[in-house]
Amino acid sequence: MSEIAIYMKVFGLAEDERGNKDYAGMKLSMGEFKEGSEIPYEELIKKVHIDELPKILRLDGIIKPEDIEIITPEEYDRDYGGEDDNPDLLGGDGS
Repeated sequence: MSEIAIYMKVFGLAEDERGNKDYAGMKLSMGEFKEGSEIPYEELIKKVHIDELPKILRLDGIIKPEDIEIITPEEYDRDYGGEDDNPDLLGGDGS
């Protein structure tokens, strides 16, 4: 089985080195699919209602739909290091 997820960058959830608001990468995992029943990522993201994402992410009141940009898994890995490379989310030392 493989995971199905939507990748995005969200403005205002991170800060740059000067303390200005910046983008943070987010991954919305929606479970797993069986081999052979994959949905192409391009088709999956066509079905995403960005206006609903702040509520789904439980960030309504903190972010607005216009703060969200859907990105590819490759962009997420390149720009945000993937989920396994963030020591802050993994307990401080990456393990």
